[in-house]
Amino acid sequence: IYLTGRTGSNFDLPGYPRLPLPCGGSSHPDAFLAKLSGNGTLQWAHNLASTPQPGVPCAFDHAFGVVTNRAGSVAFITGQTLGVMPGETSKGAMDGFVARYEADGTRTWVRQFGTQPPSTSSGPLNLYDRPYGIAMNPAGDLFVAGDTIGSFGTPNPSIDRQDWFIL
Repeated sequence: IYLTGRTGSNFDLPGYPRLPLPCGGSSHPDAFLAKLSGNGTLQWAHNLASTPQPGVPCAFDHAFGVVTNRAGSVAFITGQTLGVMPGETSKGAMDGFVARYEADGTRTWVRQFGTQPPSTSSGPLNLYDRPYGIAMNPAGDLFVAGDTIGSFGTPNPSIDRQDWFIL
């Protein structure tokens, strides 16, 4: 059983050390993934935290969806970040992300993606990309669905309104 979402505090459980809180000691949400056994016993839990974008005092991360491969040996989460994920670059204000975890909780990669503001946009802070769900077909291909105010470009340009996407 895998659970994902956001947490406003670090996990302070045996074997999961409490991390120092950024932003002057106040908490900011991090994405998390947790694995439970069939009887509900916690196997592991890990935060996924970004670093703040230049000029932004804090980062914000929230996972909305999780999917596993058929064997349950690999889990993928998707969500949004107002930050920069490890090894990635920010694409706009609020970007989407997908992260892969092995069954033992090891994160093997994270990818950050985002859109550019449409030409009629009222500014980059109004730009967001918000993935809500993730699915995998029998061939192992991932599909991410969400909404955006940005533009993924042609052939589907935005008209500065909220648009849905499937990647």
